[in-house]
Amino acid sequence: MMNMRREDWRLLQKTLLKLGSLVLVMFVFLIFAYQYVRNQAIALEQMKSNYNLEQTQRQLAQQEQANYLRYLPQYQHWITAGSIGEERRQQWLVQLRKVREQHHLFEINYDIGQQHLDQSHLIASNGLHRLYRSVMTLKLGLLHAGDLLNLLTGLASNTSPMIVRDCEILRLNEKEPRMKMLQPNLSATCELDWLTVKAAS
Repeated sequence: MMNMRREDWRLLQKTLLKLGSLVLVMFVFLIFAYQYVRNQAIALEQMKSNYNLEQTQRQLAQQEQANYLRYLPQYQHWITAGSIGEERRQQWLVQLRKVREQHHLFEINYDIGQQHLDQSHLIASNGLHRLYRSVMTLKLGLLHAGDLLNLLTGLASNTSPMIVRDCEILRLNEKEPRMKMLQPNLSATCELDWLTVKAAS
């Protein structure tokens, strides 16, 4: 076996130290390079996620804008008509008087109950609006059943939405002497629901 001289051993030590230092530097470089690539990949995925989120939000905003433009005229019509917001009892009574005069009906007695929250789920709740109803009771004499149909049709033509809850028609006693030429043959009692939509408080 060949004996190494002290100078050769020192040279070899220096070479090994340089090689070890180089390997250490390369190892540290590889660690930093790996970390950099990993961070860049994470950043890229985050950018993709943000881009997809922005695209989704943009599409939703465009859809909301399209719905807004589509339904705005109808929504404004409902506000003007009194279907949305505060109830318009005076408007209902004006319509009632107008229909009575138009069809030459007998005197109509009416009563409007207190407005209350609807529990029938006619309209699915979206959490933003609630449906309210006010019950109107009508009592009147009829010459014939067509008078009642004319009344309800005329009230339904009003801009505020209305639902006929119940109607009862009774025939009057024909044996009673008639004091006037034009007297009711029937009497009717009806309950109507006037509907109003309000924003949830």
